[in-house]
Amino acid sequence: MVETKDPSLAAKRWADSISFVPQRYTEGVNAAAPWQSAALAAEGRYQAALQESFARNARSAGISRTNDSEWKQRAINKGSRNIQTGMQEGRAKQASAIAKVISVIRGVSLPERTLDPNANIERVRAIANALHAQKGNLKG
Repeated sequence: MVETKDPSLAAKRWADSISFVPQRYTEGVNAAAPWQSAALAAEGRYQAALQESFARNARSAGISRTNDSEWKQRAINKGSRNIQTGMQEGRAKQASAIAKVISVIRGVSLPERTLDPNANIERVRAIANALHAQKGNLKG
């Protein structure tokens, strides 16, 4: 038998660490080596790991470990607390991105509106095509 901590002790230590982990996390990020070149150099390993994950059906196995009510509860309890912070921190990027999207839409020449709703779909298609042509260029 492997000796381990008592589960209640592990839970207590987890709870006790909440007060100092954010600072340590920030320190770790600031001390980290540049990530981009290392991530790009690891592309082959990343693709191999994805293929291995697909082969063992890891996604469906993970999905099967929870149920709808548990997912909803976690999303409500955790996600609703985090979304505001994420939105606040992303305001500048969102403003930049939506300005680009609106600029593309404003530049579209729409066909004349008709009484035929099927023909009017071409108006939507013109906007969709213009946005698709700028795919990748619309990020904030």
